[in-house]
Amino acid sequence: MLHLVSDSSSTITVTDIDAVNIKCSKSKMVAEVYTPSEGEMPIKGLAYELQENLGSANGCISGAEEKNWGDEYFKHYTIAPGGSASPQSLSVLGVARQGFRCAYDLRATFRTDGGEKHQKKLNDNALIAEGGPKLGSDDQYVKVSLEKKHRVGV
Repeated sequence: MLHLVSDSSSTITVTDIDAVNIKCSKSKMVAEVYTPSEGEMPIKGLAYELQENLGSANGCISGAEEKNWGDEYFKHYTIAPGGSASPQSLSVLGVARQGFRCAYDLRATFRTDGGEKHQKKLNDNALIAEGGPKLGSDDQYVKVSLEKKHRVGV
């Protein structure tokens, strides 16, 4: 989850958030625990396909209910924090291929009220995306799926 706030007294306009400094390696993950969500939150989302264009990736609209699902997020939206605007939240998901682990940073491009263009790295430590264990005849893996259980007391 990415919370966007600005301490600027005037509004800034975020025109792009890219995944940059992408470095991928083989995953050492041997098990995946699947815990399905109880419900969906109405938060706009960005998904980054980290291995499509190594080095930098544009965020795509990840909400399946969005009419422009899969298209680049900032072709359709801008974000305007600062001034009297409320903080905004985005769900951010880095997507790595199965059997890989990718580290990446997020870099925002924004304009000030005067029209000046700026860029800023948004995270202090690299973000990590795991593609899960590689499935294949030579690999050992375990996948654990938790089932929802109801206990009834008498």
